[in-house]
Amino acid sequence: MKLVYRGEHKNMTNLNDPLLSVTIPVFNMEDYLSRCMDSLLAQQYRNIEIIAVDDGSTDRSLEILNNYAKKDKRIHVIHQENKGLVAARETALKVANGEYISFLDPDDWIDADYYYGLISFMEEECLDIGIGGFVINYDDEQKSIFKRTKKCIYDKKNAMIKMFSFDGYRWELWDKIYRAKVIKTTKVDSKIKCGEDLFRNWFAFSNSERIGYVPLYGYHYYQRVNSMTKKSGIKYNEMVSYVFDELECYAKNKPEIYKSFKIRRLIFVIHECWRLMKDKSDDNNIKKMIAYMIDNIGDYIFLPLRTKALFFVVMINVLIKR
Repeated sequence: MKLVYRGEHKNMTNLNDPLLSVTIPVFNMEDYLSRCMDSLLAQQYRNIEIIAVDDGSTDRSLEILNNYAKKDKRIHVIHQENKGLVAARETALKVANGEYISFLDPDDWIDADYYYGLISFMEEECLDIGIGGFVINYDDEQKSIFKRTKKCIYDKKNAMIKMFSFDGYRWELWDKIYRAKVIKTTKVDSKIKCGEDLFRNWFAFSNSERIGYVPLYGYHYYQRVNSMTKKSGIKYNEMVSYVFDELECYAKNKPEIYKSFKIRRLIFVIHECWRLMKDKSDDNNIKKMIAYMIDNIGDYIFLPLRTKALFFVVMINVLIKR
């Protein structure tokens, strides 16, 4: 399908373009929400519905969303009692009408041509998932983790291997657009507070036939000092480990993918163990991680060089403490 280019006519909506449902979970984001919403309203791709779920905010977030909804009929605001990020996303997915689904965090923003470029790519290549890339924004700088310059098309097997290898992209939800049929069928338990992206993407990728990457780098991932993973390190690594456990049985049935899955889990454990050791926190959790590292020592040979070095540093610290 040929999409209508808006450029100078960005206030026009072509209803022949596939509908994109943009889902936004919101909890106490009054300081960042306007930047996020303004970036959505500036999109060249106009046939979108914006589903913002206010998850029991106690600041002005709901008021800000309602004001935007009055200005643009494409914005739908849902208010619910506080149930957490996963539940807010589940609420949004239940009412999403789009052929395409995207995820946007309320403290992030996107370039004006991001959705247009990504959906154009997906339509041209008949993709189930399109990956556009992201940049990380701090208060005083911006940087890219990946710097690919060419488009790539993968089948599900190779796409999942690339994802677990962090080869060009990772398992975040928000730098991707999904056909609704591959993402709406997965329900995530609301007790999962961290690692949801990994969980959803395992099944979304598994449900897909063609997955593509285009180097747009138009998603701006804003790193706040008080972000969830920085505030709750122990709960974070326990929860992500829980998600890995939940996916283990599925991964074992895919031998070619399982190797990459196990290596990524081991890398995660090594880095989290080192972080907890530096913070001098939660000895029981550290012991569990060390036990996992020892049990999977055979995979050490496949680790990147820097992670191998970190593994040795962790083990030396363990021996010294003994």
